[in-house]
Amino acid sequence: MTIKATGLGKGIKKMEHISEIQVASSEERGHLTLIWSSQTFDMEMDEGDAMKLLMLVRQQYAILTLGWPSHLTVTVKPADRMLPVPEINVGPDGGFMGRLGGALNLFHAEPHTEFLEYLAQCFTTGDHTINLNLVTGLTLAEFMGIIRSMHCDTWFTRLTCSNTPVPADRAVAALAAMLATNRSLATLE
Repeated sequence: MTIKATGLGKGIKKMEHISEIQVASSEERGHLTLIWSSQTFDMEMDEGDAMKLLMLVRQQYAILTLGWPSHLTVTVKPADRMLPVPEINVGPDGGFMGRLGGALNLFHAEPHTEFLEYLAQCFTTGDHTINLNLVTGLTLAEFMGIIRSMHCDTWFTRLTCSNTPVPADRAVAALAAMLATNRSLATLE
C-alpha cells in the first residue's frame, strides 16, 4: 500500500477520531481518498481492502450520527462498485449508547458507572430526561462526550446541566453546537 498525504500549513494533523473525516471516496479501483482537517490522504491498495475500509468508515460514521446530519461525503465509482447502505441497529435507546461510546472515545473519557446505571434506568422506565446534575464527579471530558453524543439524539427531549462543574464557556460552546443539530431536545435547563 502506498499513501500520499497533502495538507495545508505545517505538518500533518493526526486524526483523533473517525468523526473528523469529511470525505471518503474511491473513484478508481484500488484507490481510496480520505479528507479531514483540510488534509488529503490518497491511498493505493488492494481493491478489496479499499472497499472494506470505505465500508468501515461509512458504517462507523452511521452509528455515531444515525445517518444524519451527514457531514460525510462518500463517493464510489464506477457504479458497479456501489456500497450497501449501512445497517444501524439503534435498539431501545435510539442508538444513544453506541454514540455515547464513540463520543467518549473522542474525548478520551470513560463514563461513570453511576451515569451508566442512570441511563439504564432512563431507558427502562421510558424517561426522556437526562439530568447531568445527578452525576457526581463529572469531568470536562465526560461532559463534552455526553453532549457530543446528543448531537443526533432522538431519545432525550430534556437536558438538565445547570449545576455541572464544567467551565461555563466550554459548556455554552458545546451546548450551542449540539443544539444546532439536535431536533428532539425540547427543554434545556
